[in-house]
Amino acid sequence: MFYLQEGEIIKGIENIRHTLESFISMNGKIESKVDAVIHISDIALVNTEWSFNGTGPDGKVVTITGKATDVLRRQSDDNWRILIDNPWGTNLHICMKSDHYE
Repeated sequence: MFYLQEGEIIKGIENIRHTLESFISMNGKIESKVDAVIHISDIALVNTEWSFNGTGPDGKVVTITGKATDVLRRQSDDNWRILIDNPWGTNLHICMKSDHYE
């Protein structure tokens, strides 16, 4: 799952990829700093501060910053994969309803 700042929940790899195309097209650089990790078994909650600098379609510099909260799961090959990516941390504009859960 991926949360947009506007509160929309995006599910599925192809849908997430499509949603992020305009972001990726800015050919920017993203930097992040891990602030905290709560790790239990094969699940981790990770809080980070991040910044992105790129170029918008109008040629102007685009700078975006945020504090993310992500949930990761360790895979059988010991790599970690993101289950839930919330780039806006606790600054959510969504109404959590039961239909958001699977």
